[in-house]
Amino acid sequence: MYLLKALVSGRNVNEGEEVHASVVRTGFASSEFVSGALLGFYVANGFTCKARQVFDEMPQPGLVLWTLMIRAYVCLTLPGKALELF
Repeated sequence: MYLLKALVSGRNVNEGEEVHASVVRTGFASSEFVSGALLGFYVANGFTCKARQVFDEMPQPGLVLWTLMIRAYVCLTLPGKALELF
């Protein structure tokens, strides 16, 4: 839990990708909390493609992930991408 919080507040992309790989390997990628933290990390570091990958890997993304992904696109001035999610 603390690792994910530290990940989101940090800027080390290599460590973030290592955590992401570990999350997928251990099966925690289906957790909306974990995926939300990863998505937030990628967005904060400007990696919208990676954030979208996290979103797309969720079998059934909940309202929180939908909101995070749409907000990320809007904040990064990509409203067309936000509309595509609808």
